[in-house]
Amino acid sequence: MTKTWVTDLGVIKGLISKLGNSTTRTSFIDQGPMFTKNGDIIVGVNEMAYAIDANNGQIKWKYEAEKKLQALVYSPQSNSLYMGVKRVINLSF
Repeated sequence: MTKTWVTDLGVIKGLISKLGNSTTRTSFIDQGPMFTKNGDIIVGVNEMAYAIDANNGQIKWKYEAEKKLQALVYSPQSNSLYMGVKRVINLSF
């Protein structure tokens, strides 16, 4: 049995310009998806990082960086998310 859900990430800054270039982009997600130890989905869009419950699509948390995310790395060993903008931001769960 397949479960289907849609998650509302709210207003995404600059999304219209990304959609306007849809011939070369297959997604508006910049980083991810990544999966945590407990099965949550982590994605990055522009300056936002989201953790989404894979069972129901609910946003568990979101974080807004000061600038667009250039890198997003999840470490299952420490259960931490590392975000790169111009400096490293460490979010431990």
